Amino acid sequence: MTADPCRQRARHFLAGEMTASEQETFLRHARTCETCDSLVRLDAELREAPPSAPLTALESNSVRVAVLRRLRSDRERRSTRRPRWALAASLAAAAVLLLAVGVAAGRLWARRTAGPNSETLTALITQAAIGSRTLAEIENSPYSFTNVAFRVVNDERVMVSFDVSRHLELTAHRSDPLVRQLVVQAVLNPSPVGSRLKAISYAEGIADRAVVDALRRAMLDDSSVAIRLRALAALAPRKTDPEVQSALLTVLATSDSVPLRLQAIDYLVEGRVDPQKMRAALATLDPVDDAAALVKASGYIR
Repeated sequence: MTADPCRQRARHFLAGEMTASEQETFLRHARTCETCDSLVRLDAELREAPPSAPLTALESNSVRVAVLRRLRSDRERRSTRRPRWALAASLAAAAVLLLAVGVAAGRLWARRTAGPNSETLTALITQAAIGSRTLAEIENSPYSFTNVAFRVVNDERVMVSFDVSRHLELTAHRSDPLVRQLVVQAVLNPSPVGSRLKAISYAEGIADRAVVDALRRAMLDDSSVAIRLRALAALAPRKTDPEVQSALLTVLATSDSVPLRLQAIDYLVEGRVDPQKMRAALATLDPVDDAAALVKASGYIR
């Protein structure tokens, strides 16, 4: 089994998404695969381990730094030709380290959660979050979160409250992969408008590509005008970003909301968008139905 199928099957195994037959096949494969066997053994230890004392912040950060450094090193080495056995060994080590940081996070974060398995669940969802960096990967995560809420603790820490088969409350660093995943799902997943508006407000302060992509999608596609307007405002600090400018031009050319179009014009001008691109977007507008946008833009585009 190659590295990618190993990762996919291990993710399904850890998420409990395999049938009895699939699980038996995977466990049989794990006996001959160092990567998968390491994950299976650590998963078994997590499920059987009693609650342990929380790690200190320094211990947890040390584990995380070591893991990220190791993964970056592995990615760089995989860009050159290497013997197959050496690549398999590095993948196995990376898998073990990746789950290890999840274990550490679970010990550090668990707060007011019900039952002794909360640390295991936290460790597993953290491991999945670390492996999900892009918007597409987060959307395909084995875990779906609901009732997500954020409360800022200080400049570096945030308390997150959410449901994922049970209700959890954690405190983590604002840059943590799990926080990123929760923010993206809270912005995009169906939930009360008020909850999503709060999530978008929090997302505004996160400089992460997946979060920015989620805000762009909400601005362009959401059925709620309130959500689209709030997402547009959250993207204002990034109005010089070419991808954000492209989305703003799409709003100008296609949105059915006059306030959304007028605000997009302001941000495009402030972001110094190419005037030719704005003229091209304005050329698609109707002189009567879209008069407000055309009049406003005329003050900028001569």
